[in-house]
Amino acid sequence: MTSLPDTGRLAVDDTGRYRKGFVNLAALTTVQLGNALLPLVAYPLILSVVGAELFSRIAVTESVMLMILATVVYSFDIDGVSRIASEQVQADKAALSRAFSEVLTARIAILVSAATGIVLLSPLLDRETVSLLLMWMLFPLGYVLQSAWFFQSLERNAVQAAIVVVSRLGCLFLVYWFIREPADYFRAPLIIGLSYAIGGAAIFAYALHRHSIRLTRVPAARIGEMLRHGKEVFAGNLSVALYRDSNVLILNAFSSPSAVSLYAIAEKMVKVFQAGARPLNQLFYPKVIRALQDVREPSHAAFKTVLRYTVPQLAGLAVGIAVLAVAFPFLREWFPEVLASASGADVLGLVAVMAISVFFGVANFMFGIGGLNFLGRRWYLARSILTTGVASVVLCIALTSQFGAMGAAVTFVLAEVILFAQVARAYA
Repeated sequence: MTSLPDTGRLAVDDTGRYRKGFVNLAALTTVQLGNALLPLVAYPLILSVVGAELFSRIAVTESVMLMILATVVYSFDIDGVSRIASEQVQADKAALSRAFSEVLTARIAILVSAATGIVLLSPLLDRETVSLLLMWMLFPLGYVLQSAWFFQSLERNAVQAAIVVVSRLGCLFLVYWFIREPADYFRAPLIIGLSYAIGGAAIFAYALHRHSIRLTRVPAARIGEMLRHGKEVFAGNLSVALYRDSNVLILNAFSSPSAVSLYAIAEKMVKVFQAGARPLNQLFYPKVIRALQDVREPSHAAFKTVLRYTVPQLAGLAVGIAVLAVAFPFLREWFPEVLASASGADVLGLVAVMAISVFFGVANFMFGIGGLNFLGRRWYLARSILTTGVASVVLCIALTSQFGAMGAAVTFVLAEVILFAQVARAYA
């Protein structure tokens, strides 16, 4: 006689799975919002204390640091997750330790090389710029130690989220306490960098203890092999940094410190929307990879598969932005003075334009980073992102020289649209 399934057990398993998924999504959202809300609150506060001229120096050196961060990230947020996403690897402590050690060593090597490059270039730069850049290096160090890719792979992000919240709140306290006059502006990258580094070190220690990670020596040949394997994704990441983070540098060259400051604040506000979308990306990315396991190349069918996991993200993002738009007038008085001033209207105008880019950014991640990378079109994606980066620089120079910060904001959106057009064409 055929036995019936144990429906009670199935129900319990489903409930546990949904609970785990909800907790994981909530933790990922907390991590991203913690990272996004810190600059959203801290930067207007710093701007109101130090003024546009000094704040623009912070923003410009931060943009350089973000490009270095893109180099440190390399391809490991994608390759690392793919490598240990399977349950078989996660159950093998030796394999986990090996993967963790290899990514950590490779990223530290890249970071040390970048810091060495800054020191070697120091004779060509003024002392103030070199000091700011070196203090900013604490930021990517914290990212390396945090090893967010590892927790994302395991789908266990709650402790990481708690540590992120504590470290970011500590940072806000230090910014408020130690940046009291314009001369204190140089402390900003040190305080922010330290908060990331200390938080990252705590999460790193937790990863070693909780998951029994044993750090192993990684041969230089293995690092070289990993770098060669991820070169296409890295080229894409660097190109993304080119069109997302170079706008501040271009604006600094063609406009005023005030325009740089307003654009930098608007960019931080838009990153709150991006932070809300990123946990959804991280939640659905492993699911898309599993759904495409039997697909060999981009096609209409593959496009529909990825679209199935993208539409819920776009809908959730639209609802989130609508809620924030409705709530903002009631919350505005809680924001730093710079957003309540006349210049605050200019910032909100930039945000309204730049927010459009977030929807295309979600699609580009899912169809590009998620889809094309997995389906063997890495070089196509890398070339598309590079083309977008070059086009973005040209557009930004042309539009910024004429329209200032609004030109940079329009470029910010057009870059994502140009990239999506190229990504979608690959599935035709």
